[in-house]
Amino acid sequence: MADGAGRWQRIGVIPASRKPSESRTDPIYESLLAMWREQGRTVPGIPDHEWNRLVEQDPWPRN
Repeated sequence: MADGAGRWQRIGVIPASRKPSESRTDPIYESLLAMWREQGRTVPGIPDHEWNRLVEQDPWPRN
């Protein structure tokens, strides 16, 4: 047998990148988010300024 005959050689293959999916929001979620915004409630993906203010405070009072 020839040297190297019958051996498998690994070849690295990089899979093709996926195409980004179209970001589509269902109407029910859009209306729910709009209603939450109008009521001043926390909305996913939007910074909550009240929460940020609360967590920036020291947990223990300083003397």
